[in-house]
Amino acid sequence: MAGFPLSFDKVTPIIIVVALLSACGGGDDDSSTSGNPEKCTKTSIYYCPTSVFRDPFGIALTLAWYSGQCTEEVLCEEDANVPVIDPDQGVIDDDFVAANWTTTLITQTEPNDIFEQATPFILRPQSGVSTTGSVDNSSDPIDYLAFIIDGEPTITIYLCATPTDCQQPWYAGSDLYMELYNENQVLLESTDVPSFHGHAFTGPILYDGQQYFLSIRVRETSVGEFPYKVVITD
Repeated sequence: MAGFPLSFDKVTPIIIVVALLSACGGGDDDSSTSGNPEKCTKTSIYYCPTSVFRDPFGIALTLAWYSGQCTEEVLCEEDANVPVIDPDQGVIDDDFVAANWTTTLITQTEPNDIFEQATPFILRPQSGVSTTGSVDNSSDPIDYLAFIIDGEPTITIYLCATPTDCQQPWYAGSDLYMELYNENQVLLESTDVPSFHGHAFTGPILYDGQQYFLSIRVRETSVGEFPYKVVITD
């Protein structure tokens, strides 16, 4: 499957994850504290609030990093007490985070049937992501995604005509539709009644640094399992 080119026009939380400052003297962000040359500031996944690790791959951790909650004052030397990687317990290293948050093909985590279980990712300008899944009324009628906009892209979100055909015309069937929500889970747009282009959001107003939810749904009157592919792109 073809991917989308990533843009590195600005420093993002993910780039910071990949290029963490390790100790005093490593760069502008690793400066000594005024009046105390023995102290430095350091940004690391290990300094994030404990609460965000309830969902170690999720939006809470992204927001904590993005808002600067993962930066602390430390001694100007390598911290030998940093715990070893243990994803199940919420202790993960920076390479692990980067590997899971920079892919353009999103692997959904199940269950993702409610807002709190939404599969998270970050969308950068001039880039895009895609994901595949399936829904059915008997066991899995809704799939949720959660994403943060990093930059000010012009977004197009659409369901592919089939999971193997993402060229226009896009999906225009009657079995599947999408809904877009803000961070407060308030409905912004729906393709319950598809547009001329099919089941797509073309140019919704989304803001830099904000969190949004996207749901892929099957109609209550539809019977069987319905595979899908959704693309979110700038």
